[in-house]
Amino acid sequence: MSKQRLVVAPGRPGAYSSIAEAVVDADDGALIMVAPGRYEECLDLSCVVSVVADGDGEVRVHGVGASTIVVRAEAVRLRGLTLSCESEDLPVVDVQHGEAAIDECVVAGRAWTAVLARGTGCLAIRGCTLANPVGAGVVVMSAGGNTILDTRFAGLGSSGLVVVEDGEVVAQRCVITEAKGNGVCANGNSRLLLEECEITQVDKPALVMEEQARAELTDVTVRECGAVGCYVSTTGAVTLSGGVFASTAGPAVHIAGRSAPVLSDVRIDRAGRIGIRVTDDASPRFTQCSVSGTAVGMLFDGSSTPTVDRMEVRGPEKVAIRVAGSAQPAMADLRVKDGRANGIVVSGSARVALSTGSIECASVALQAAEGGRLDSTEIVASTSGPVGIEVRSGGRVSLTALRLHGGGVVVGGEGSWLSLLDSEIGEAVGDGLRVADGAVASVQRCRMHASGGYGVSIERARADVTSCEVFDNRGGGFRVDSELPVVIADCEVQGNDGEALRDVAASSGLVVRNISGDQYGERPESSGTVPVASEEPETTRKSPGKQRRRQSGPLAELDELVGLAGVKQEVNALVNLIKMGQRREQMGLPMPPMSRHLVFAGPPGTGKTTVARLYGAVLAELGILSDGHLIEVARADLVAQIIGGTAIKTTEVVTKALGGVLFVDEAYTLTSQSGGSGPDFGQEAVDTLMKLMEDHRDELVVIVAGYSEQMDTFLASNPGVASRFTRTVEFPNYSVDELVTITTGLCHKHQYQLSVDGVAAVRDYFDRLPKGKTFGNGRVARQLFESMVSNQASRLAQEPEPEGSTLSTLTAADLGQPTIVTEGEPPAQPLDLRGPEPAGCSPLGESRAVRRLAAMVGHKQARASLLGRLEALAASGPQPLGGPASVVIEAPRGTGRRELAGRYAAGLVEVGVVRTGALTPVSFADDLVPEWLGQERALVAEAFSRAEGSVLTVLVDDQPPAHEHAWRQAGAALARAMRDHPHQVVVALGVRDALGIVFGSQHDDLTSTFADYLRLAEHTTDELAQLASSRLAALGCTLDERTKIEVREAVAQHAESGGAYAAHRVAEWLSTTLFREGMPLTAERPLAEAGF
Repeated sequence: MSKQRLVVAPGRPGAYSSIAEAVVDADDGALIMVAPGRYEECLDLSCVVSVVADGDGEVRVHGVGASTIVVRAEAVRLRGLTLSCESEDLPVVDVQHGEAAIDECVVAGRAWTAVLARGTGCLAIRGCTLANPVGAGVVVMSAGGNTILDTRFAGLGSSGLVVVEDGEVVAQRCVITEAKGNGVCANGNSRLLLEECEITQVDKPALVMEEQARAELTDVTVRECGAVGCYVSTTGAVTLSGGVFASTAGPAVHIAGRSAPVLSDVRIDRAGRIGIRVTDDASPRFTQCSVSGTAVGMLFDGSSTPTVDRMEVRGPEKVAIRVAGSAQPAMADLRVKDGRANGIVVSGSARVALSTGSIECASVALQAAEGGRLDSTEIVASTSGPVGIEVRSGGRVSLTALRLHGGGVVVGGEGSWLSLLDSEIGEAVGDGLRVADGAVASVQRCRMHASGGYGVSIERARADVTSCEVFDNRGGGFRVDSELPVVIADCEVQGNDGEALRDVAASSGLVVRNISGDQYGERPESSGTVPVASEEPETTRKSPGKQRRRQSGPLAELDELVGLAGVKQEVNALVNLIKMGQRREQMGLPMPPMSRHLVFAGPPGTGKTTVARLYGAVLAELGILSDGHLIEVARADLVAQIIGGTAIKTTEVVTKALGGVLFVDEAYTLTSQSGGSGPDFGQEAVDTLMKLMEDHRDELVVIVAGYSEQMDTFLASNPGVASRFTRTVEFPNYSVDELVTITTGLCHKHQYQLSVDGVAAVRDYFDRLPKGKTFGNGRVARQLFESMVSNQASRLAQEPEPEGSTLSTLTAADLGQPTIVTEGEPPAQPLDLRGPEPAGCSPLGESRAVRRLAAMVGHKQARASLLGRLEALAASGPQPLGGPASVVIEAPRGTGRRELAGRYAAGLVEVGVVRTGALTPVSFADDLVPEWLGQERALVAEAFSRAEGSVLTVLVDDQPPAHEHAWRQAGAALARAMRDHPHQVVVALGVRDALGIVFGSQHDDLTSTFADYLRLAEHTTDELAQLASSRLAALGCTLDERTKIEVREAVAQHAESGGAYAAHRVAEWLSTTLFREGMPLTAERPLAEAGF
């Protein structure tokens, strides 16, 4: 049976003159075809019918006195029509029942809405244009499956799309523009799904979700909004994914009330003053979002509790994140880049938990004031201002594994408190750490170095500085000017320009214990200044008994070196030649031809690196070099394994060395004649270096070093090499007397002394030791000293209570019977530098690192494995290879995995595998996975460069995308880098699923580079209670037995599922709440009174 077809065409024979007439005669399912023209009529459609335009002209249906279209049928279809209405009170289209399919129509209203769906009505709008200069475009009140696809809303007097009561709408690929109200507003119990829609040029908030509305917004773009981009206060579920908000007059996203939306992959650019604001009791979650070009990146206030994961804030003008009121955000993997002022500012009773991330800003990276609290772990911060971290006016800050560059840490004011653990502060403009004006600081296992002022300055404040390294600071090591208690214990102070410790007030409250280093002497009772001891580094310094009257400057330091008379003469002659050349130039005479590049030839351990450093410092003093710093490299740092990569690596190294000295050790391995692998690549490095030396001849000095014969071959390998290195300085082996002097100097440096028979035994040992061309010289002296210290410890361990003088004396018995060997030649039998060990005594012994690792709570099996690895490394002697020390630790965040890695790193320092126990964290997903092919090599190389001398910690916590090719590239690059740089220790930390991808079968080459794979078990309740109690004790709290039981109950209730991190947070909450007035937590102040 064919469909009924009715034609409306006024004046055409056999056709209807009006649409209404055709509707009266239409059967269910009829098709009404309307010819072009204007039809002033109102249609009440109560049967299933299709009304479509027929022909090329406009078919306008204009209602007068009522709605143009009223739908009461099960299904109505309108296509190709222009619908308008005279009424200022009624919509153009009113769908009361059934489904109205409106395709490719133009709807122009003059009332409060152009299109209305209510009751049991349902809309299906496709490819339409909606306009209404008086009111809204579409209002949906019905719960049916309303859809709006590929439709444009424009020229609206209020909002584009309004969903109210129980309305439900799916809108896809729509554009809403030029609206005086909202773009989209959802309230009541409505449900909204918005996909790939664009909202521009609206006067009020572009997106509004209120009351109990639920919404899913995907890939929505909001631009040029005159108010807030997205306002959320609903208690219903809301998700925003993949959206863009740009050029909004107000905050791009404003979240209020008790709402808890989830935002992921949302990009915000150029919002009015604030990118994201969260207030009231809102608890949103942000994942992989970004904010750029705003004055304030994010503002959290009220009692809000947002969760932020992998957020990037770029280029904020005033502050990246401000936290006020009593807000408590938890943030992880935060990135702040190109900040023009401050990073994170916390005030009021707000509290911030921040784990992993980086902050780059012009002013203060982290600031807590007016009672604000900030707890952070694994943050890398760099600032261009004098202050990097600021705690003032009662702020409380706990920082673990911070790496701060540029600004210092400043804590000031009554009630201000700082806890700084396992952190590094470098190259601060002023003091590295300054505690003043009644503030309190606890600093443990930190490094303060290369600051413009003191490493640590304490003025009218309390401080406990324990197990820290303070070195290379221009102002000095410690400065104390306080009558309040100050404890400095177990610290190493060396290489600072000023005093090791200056006690300005000569305070009786200052306690100094176990300070070591090349600067530190005995603290006199009557003086406020600790004398500076010898500043000579390592094995090449003279013993104190043979020191001359000290001069100043690098030439004086050169003169103080043990032996090397010919070397000193050569360097002084060259320096004099440079000085005279400068004098001649001042007088208008021509400069004599000279090359400042040098060849250092000779056996290892003779001080070549030390002399190179001093040579650079001399040239800087003379104005020849701008800085005079030393960059030390070897073949692996210059030669790549791919074509074209060597020139890039060499250029990068030279760029770092500009203004200073580039020291190339074992330079002969670069040429094919040396027999090294990859001759073309090595020669490419030489050729590139020669060109760069010519291009930067006034900015760079290059010193090549190695064995004498091989260096002669290296110079002969290329005419350009010989022409640039015209002066060779020979470093001979040390004499026996000089080796004895070096050994006794090491003893004095570490507060030991050689007995008379000990000196004779050492002299005899060196006298009998063959000294060929590969003899280790100063290195052998250091090995001998370390061997004697180890043997003395084993000997004294058998005595019941050795006396103080005995503990400091090394005797002939401690020399043992080492096999006489020549370095570089195989010994007749293994050289035992530790001597015989008593039964049950490990090679590593009871070192501080072993005690700390063994004392760690929980993770018994993993600790045993790491202790065993340290024992094996110690038994094999100090060696530079990191491969046998690299491990994988599988555990989620908050389990103490980073603390375990940190204590393991401290053990690696003691066995000589790494220089420092610092952890350099990188995210596998964010820092190593490439965005384009080939980028992974540069990313991994940059990570290895940052981690040099420390332990590279790779965090594998993120799930890879469905397409894992980029992850496989990053894994392969990491494996290759570990093979190329076997000295670099890598510890991978991560969760099971992510580690399973990275270390699965596709990465067998990566897995094989790690020595062990450890899985951490969850802490028991008793272990968590022990962690909480230990944290309370570290914060100065005293616990009785009853309170310990209550602490265990609190941990069981609040921290059992959160691991070590949660246990520490419970302890810190207790400390803040119950110890604010300095009162101990006892049975008289039970936890119940604190709200638990």
